[in-house]
Amino acid sequence: MSSQHNAVLYEYGLFDDEDKYCKNQQQFKAILNSGFTTVILWTIHVNEKGDLYYNDNLIVQNGMFEKQYYYLPKLINNLKSGNLVKTVVLGLSSGGTSDFKHIKDMFASSTGKETLLTNFKVLIDELPIDGFDFDLEEFPLENYTDTIVQLTLELDKYVKIITYCPYCDEDFWLDCLVQVYAKNDSKQIVSWFNLQCYDGGSGNNPEVWAKKIISYPSPLGILDSEAFIVPGYWCLYQSPEEVQDIFRELKQTDKGINGGFIWNSSDIFKVKHDPKDYAQAILQGLDPTIRAHC
Repeated sequence: MSSQHNAVLYEYGLFDDEDKYCKNQQQFKAILNSGFTTVILWTIHVNEKGDLYYNDNLIVQNGMFEKQYYYLPKLINNLKSGNLVKTVVLGLSSGGTSDFKHIKDMFASSTGKETLLTNFKVLIDELPIDGFDFDLEEFPLENYTDTIVQLTLELDKYVKIITYCPYCDEDFWLDCLVQVYAKNDSKQIVSWFNLQCYDGGSGNNPEVWAKKIISYPSPLGILDSEAFIVPGYWCLYQSPEEVQDIFRELKQTDKGINGGFIWNSSDIFKVKHDPKDYAQAILQGLDPTIRAHC
């Protein structure tokens, strides 16, 4: 299966330690051959000292990469070896955490900033990732505008892709884009929004977000607002057939839409589907002729 569209999968709970990776080789191969073009390994956390954790386990501390994760570079390279997965990024943060508060606090001093960015640089040097996906869910969001903008600008020095994963408050996220654009010589760094359209974001309409980009009073540096919004759905509550119907309908009202995501890999196997079912649901919903390429 090949496509110019972006089918994104959040990988969660299958490969975040070596034992899981070894035990879940069948799931790994299913993801590798599924047709998903972007895989987001979920997720990195930051503690109050600037140490980085991959979910619950320490991965970088004091500029040192933890040996228990020496399997990860090979995993990431193998993900891209089949030529279907083009992009692998790391999630950053999640709901119910204080990661961005810790990042904000570290940025408040030159020593803290250096410590934090050194740890991120080590993570990037050790892992062949393409970038990061920011999932800020610490409220009020407005407390973290400067943090999001600063971290975006700093990490962009070392990676190719930064994405944001909002589920509410268009104005906050668009203001972040405005400031990134202005502080980067009128060039937009952020590649797209992974818009949550489930759970807390279940009322989101991708078309509304795209129109907000078009009408926003300040320059954002986004040429294609519809393609910039990559809506996502939760496979635990929506079958592949339902997901395909959603994207088919979105394509009618939001003709420039170019991708979608699924939350998450563990739930796909829990509901006894193959990842390919959901990748095809996104891709064929966006373009029914893709079936001919499978």
